[in-house]
Amino acid sequence: MIRKLYNLWPDRSILLRIGALQAVLAILQGLLLGLLVPILRALLQAEPDFQAAAPWLIAGSVGLLLYWVLTVIATPIGFAASMELAAALRHHVMRHVATLPLGWFTAANKARLARAVTADAGNIGHLAVVIGAPAIVSMFVPLTIIGVAMALEWRVALVFLAIIPIALLMLRHSGRIASEADIELEEAATEIAGRAIEIGQAQTVLRAAGQGQSGGMRMREALDEHRASYRRGLRRVMLPDLSYTAIVLGGFIAILAFSAYLLLSGSLALTDTIVLLVLAVRFLEPLGNLIELIGALRAMENATVRVQSILDTPSLPRLPNAATTLEHAGIEFDEVTFSYGDTPALSDVTFRCPAGSTTALVGPSGSGKTTVTRLIARFFDADAGCVRVGGVDVRQLDPGVLLNDIAIVFQEVYLFDSSIEENLRLARPDASLE
Repeated sequence: MIRKLYNLWPDRSILLRIGALQAVLAILQGLLLGLLVPILRALLQAEPDFQAAAPWLIAGSVGLLLYWVLTVIATPIGFAASMELAAALRHHVMRHVATLPLGWFTAANKARLARAVTADAGNIGHLAVVIGAPAIVSMFVPLTIIGVAMALEWRVALVFLAIIPIALLMLRHSGRIASEADIELEEAATEIAGRAIEIGQAQTVLRAAGQGQSGGMRMREALDEHRASYRRGLRRVMLPDLSYTAIVLGGFIAILAFSAYLLLSGSLALTDTIVLLVLAVRFLEPLGNLIELIGALRAMENATVRVQSILDTPSLPRLPNAATTLEHAGIEFDEVTFSYGDTPALSDVTFRCPAGSTTALVGPSGSGKTTVTRLIARFFDADAGCVRVGGVDVRQLDPGVLLNDIAIVFQEVYLFDSSIEENLRLARPDASLE
């Protein structure tokens, strides 16, 4: 997941800075706990040695001050980074979308784009900081404590170390279940959103049918399915979550029992035993927190996958030496074949429209008339054959030049929420009023 998140942004320096800062804070926590060893050894004696403890107490005070300063710095940096990451990701997506073939913009893909730019980008930026930072701490603190415990008593440190792979395996399983439940719940939520839009658009019809408030059967079914999905998700994640918690608690019992055994056998001093038990509590606490973070981390991963799927869509191929002029307006199709998925729309189509002539495409719905116009404007590239405008293959033309010389009246007209004049000025903002 970290790799997916890292690859999502073109500028990864923000993520690296935030991650490095949180890692430093986590390691500092573990080292401060390690100072308990010389401090308690000096103080928990028949005659406390305050002089021996003083340097370590001073070092601990300086470390706590440094930790506080870094925490104060990290908080505003985190909030700023969250907004900066979301903005950068939105710009990255929009820049890429501007290079995609116009045929990509189907109703389904437009919905994906709207979701990616509005919800997913913001959620990823927010969760990368708010959830990602505690996740980093929850991993580095235990690892640092293992290092401290290894210096103190290597046998107990091995018990610490043995807990991590067992806990991570169960955490991975729990995370996979949480991810599947999140996807299912998200699909149900999307259906509710669609039905809600339908209620708004069809109020006249719904009220005439006496369904103005309930929205009809489809809305009720969508709400029922969302509720059922939520319950199914809770039931599915319950056992893995409880199993993970049991592993963490079992780890603490194992450390406690083994430390007590070493103490009673004379292999471990009382002071070191106390320190090890304090380390064990701080070692297991962040591991326990991971189960609370895993759901949000998987939701962030799902959002990352959705955005990445858009970024992975191939751009419209552009030749570096593309033609920038058209000699004439003639159009030619030379044995052109094109399919939408497995459905052929055109098969070996050949015709010619001379410059200055008028050509009408006549045929029943689904015969390929719209597909012909889309191939001319290069909404798609033909699967086979060649489409020429002005005697030049459209794949060898600069897309801007091609569209600048083609006027299209679409079947489905969209007007921006502005005046007709401003809609017209989209094509030429500097045009005179005349």
